[in-house]
Amino acid sequence: MSRKALVLTLSTLVFLAEAGCVTENLPTTCSVTGARHLSADASSAEICRKFEERLVDAMAAAGKTVDPAALTVSIDLHERGSAEALISRRGQDETTEYPKVSVDVMDRPLAQGDLDRLAAAVAQVMLQAQPAAGT
Repeated sequence: MSRKALVLTLSTLVFLAEAGCVTENLPTTCSVTGARHLSADASSAEICRKFEERLVDAMAAAGKTVDPAALTVSIDLHERGSAEALISRRGQDETTEYPKVSVDVMDRPLAQGDLDRLAAAVAQVMLQAQPAAGT
C-alpha cells in the first residue's frame, strides 16, 4: 500500500471514530405529527420543547431526574382530541422503550394543558419502570 493510501485510510478511520463518539451525546430527538390539531398556534419544535420541560418538571416533582438528551420522543396529535407519546431512553448499555401513553379529550380541540397532562402521564410510566434506587 502506498504512503498516500495509508494516510488516507488512517485519516478516514480517525474521522469515523470521532464521528462515532459524537453520536453518543445526541440531543433529544423529538418529532410531532399533527401539530395543526393543537388549539394553540405552536410549531413542532415549540411543542417538543414544552413537552420536554413538563416531563422534566414532573420527574423532578417525584424526586427523580431525566436527561432530555437521552430521550427519543414521538408525539402524535389527532384531530379528534387525542394525543399520544412514545418515548425511549438511551442508557449507557441499553435503550429502554416505554409503552405508548395517550390523553383523550374528545369533547374539544387539544390545548397546551392536554400536552402537560400527557407529559405528566409519561413521567408516571417512566417512574413505574425505574428501579426503586434509580434516578
